[in-house]
Amino acid sequence: MTMLDRCTRALALIAGSVMCSYALATVQPSAPPAPPLGVTQSPPSGPLGDLYARIRRALTHADQGEPEAARQVLDAVVVDPVFSTLQPAHQRELLSMNAVLAWEDDDTARAAELMRAATAADGNDPDDWYRLAILELQLGYRSRASQQMVAFVKRWPSLVNNLDRMLMTDLLVRGEPLAEDRVALMDALFDAGWNDNGRGVDDIWRELALLHLARDDRDRAASVIAGIGDPLAIVKIRSDLRFDPLITAVEQLPSPEAAAAAEVERLRALRAEQPERIDLAADLGTALLVAGRDAEALTESEAVLAAIESAEDPSGFLAFDERIWVLNNKAIALRRAGRFDEAAAQLEYAGKLSENGGDNVSQRLNLGSFLCEVGRPADALRVIEPVSDMSGYGLMVQTAVRHCAALQLDDAAGAAQALAYLYDQRADSREIVVAELLRASDIERAATELVRSLEDPATRAQALESVQQFRTPVPLPANAALEANRATLLARPDVQAAIAQVGRVLRPGVFDVTGID
Repeated sequence: MTMLDRCTRALALIAGSVMCSYALATVQPSAPPAPPLGVTQSPPSGPLGDLYARIRRALTHADQGEPEAARQVLDAVVVDPVFSTLQPAHQRELLSMNAVLAWEDDDTARAAELMRAATAADGNDPDDWYRLAILELQLGYRSRASQQMVAFVKRWPSLVNNLDRMLMTDLLVRGEPLAEDRVALMDALFDAGWNDNGRGVDDIWRELALLHLARDDRDRAASVIAGIGDPLAIVKIRSDLRFDPLITAVEQLPSPEAAAAAEVERLRALRAEQPERIDLAADLGTALLVAGRDAEALTESEAVLAAIESAEDPSGFLAFDERIWVLNNKAIALRRAGRFDEAAAQLEYAGKLSENGGDNVSQRLNLGSFLCEVGRPADALRVIEPVSDMSGYGLMVQTAVRHCAALQLDDAAGAAQALAYLYDQRADSREIVVAELLRASDIERAATELVRSLEDPATRAQALESVQQFRTPVPLPANAALEANRATLLARPDVQAAIAQVGRVLRPGVFDVTGID
């Protein structure tokens, strides 16, 4: 799992619209701006004085916890003809404040209208542009949101690594792959040196390079991949024939094994500098698992969890919700050691914690998958059936667990129903469909789906990743037949030919960490 994949996975599993919790390091999106300077000075006479009096009344309402009254007054102020005589900076402050009040009142359309007016009056405040991007995304205007973020990134590149991870993943992952505004945002982020505050976004740069290759801009593509150091992104690049025109740049990338070792050291150094960041602890644990250093991953995870447990005030930690991925890493390390009950206990505990401010979908589904794969189908169903509020991909994972459980419980009708759903919804994840077809020993249809994924440029990278000969742990008990069927699938001449048309199979000495491994 690359460093951005964890966020991508969580976003893919969880349904729902964008929340207002995307935070910029400068201020929180809901923080009102300071009042215009003129309001605190001796008021002028005439219409302007009357306007200032109403503004002061609105500020008083806001200070006294009366946002509806403050908003009502400001709604009238910003349409008053005298309002246009204020300095642009003062107009911006009042429009921005009014927008925040509307936003907090769940009037998103009005908030966006006011925030657009604020940036038009005076576009010198980065928080306004950031808030506006979130509002546009909440309204479903993805293209506009991307355009606002492009403006933000180009104007304030020094703030780029303060951007919220989930917001950027939403814009970059859920957007139309070839949309011009999405490519423009990726380019702007690359030029600004975005690295997600040290966490790494190399798989985004891999995709950006592909987009420039499709436009026959080899120089730009080569410059984009030059700094890639994520071992799994490097495997994707080396295994994909689309990168062959960049052979010189590709040959200069480190081996996956060397990259994995370097990634561990890079993240160790960041952890030493910022020990309060739980996200870096989670990423370091993942990097250790990718490198196959399971004992170190277990030690690292236990140390972080112990520090959290012993802290008098957990608010001193940053990215606190990322502890669920620390627990997930610990579960993987325990699973690789054959300590299955302990691994399940970690996932069960993590499933009770918050994920991005809501119910934890990721670890509950991971636990369900794990329980079924160790031969506990009834327990797996008990875990996954109550899970709700999922995306299409999350429903695919849930249904895959149902299919796995039905096969073990000799529920032929249930297995057929689950597999039919997966096949009908295969656009949400062909990899899940292929795996469950193999679990059902339907190798013929699995081959068809894999070949289709390899042929489709939009799914090719994931399909190629699925056929690489990564290091793997001992298969879980209920997965033995699946893995035997996978070997049969990959040995088929039609599958071999389809792979050769678009890529190559490598034997990287690293693990491809996903789910519960």
